[in-house]
Amino acid sequence: MTRRNGPPSAIPWLSMRDDGSARWGEVRVTDTGPGIPEAERAAVFEPYFRSAETARAPGVGLGLAISHALAARMGGELTVESEVGAGSTFILTLPVARPR
Repeated sequence: MTRRNGPPSAIPWLSMRDDGSARWGEVRVTDTGPGIPEAERAAVFEPYFRSAETARAPGVGLGLAISHALAARMGGELTVESEVGAGSTFILTLPVARPR
């Protein structure tokens, strides 16, 4: 996998699971990058937000805002857990489609 920005240690890991009730599915994307300070965590989902860590990286700051809005439109949510110096985990939770 090639990563456009960030050091090799920030390569993301992907995991998926359901909640056991077959009602919700969860996708987690975890990296070991610099992490997101607590004061910036809510702002990462705002359009055009760029932290000091990502200000020089390519892009304009729309990816997470679009992803957050799409998750909400599909009845789910996109959240973040992070620890400065240890990395971040973005969690996409969506309702599981039921067979017709």
